[in-house]
Amino acid sequence: MFSLAKLFSSEPKARARLRVKGRIFDGSYHVFAEQRARDHGLKGWMKVRDGLSSSAFLELEVEGEDAKLQDYIMDLRKGNRDSHITMVTVEIMPYGKSQYTSFSRLL
Repeated sequence: MFSLAKLFSSEPKARARLRVKGRIFDGSYHVFAEQRARDHGLKGWMKVRDGLSSSAFLELEVEGEDAKLQDYIMDLRKGNRDSHITMVTVEIMPYGKSQYTSFSRLL
């Protein structure tokens, strides 16, 4: 497995923007994604985009320890028992300074 943080610096921290598509809009996947982020000690946010269209997706921006972020991405790809994930895209972002104090769900 590659290191997300090493793409930008020697910092053991990383930041990524994620997009998740699939059968995830029954509400349980959102709870799952939020809880797993907290379990991994990650900070950031998540929000449903284009919620009323067939192209809807869950967008997240997450930061934290590189290894924990990698584990979180794997969790999102696996999903929970009520979901069926068809795609998770990962956009690596420069870490710099922490921008968040917690993980939250935006409306």
